[in-house]
This record gives sequence, structure tokens and C-alpha cells, in this order.
Amino acid sequence: MAIALCLDLSCSNLLRRYVHGPGTDDPIVWQESSNWSERKDFHANYQGSVIAVSDAELYLA
Repeated sequence: MAIALCLDLSCSNLLRRYVHGPGTDDPIVWQESSNWSERKDFHANYQGSVIAVSDAELYLA
């Protein structure tokens, strides 16, 4: 059984949340609590390792 990080909390304050794909350990998107409408997309290589993160305009973070 695998565990996927869904929420990041600090003293019960929600800092960020994550959306996972169908696979185990397959993060797709994360959102910061400072702006829930803004999302960051994870980009993986052919082995499934996350190698980059981009915003909605595809600027790498």
C-alpha cells in the first residue's frame, strides 16, 4: 500500500494541497494556500520522476 501526500499542514493551517494521478506516487498538481486558483503542474520524465514544475503560463518554477 502506498501513501500519497494530499495536504501540507502547519498547526492545523492548510499550506498547500496536491492532486495525484491514477498511479502510485503520481503527483500532477499542487496549489498554495495564498492563491487557490493558481496551480503548479508537475512534469515527469519517462521514468516517472518529477523533473520540473510550471505555472499556468508554463513558466518553470
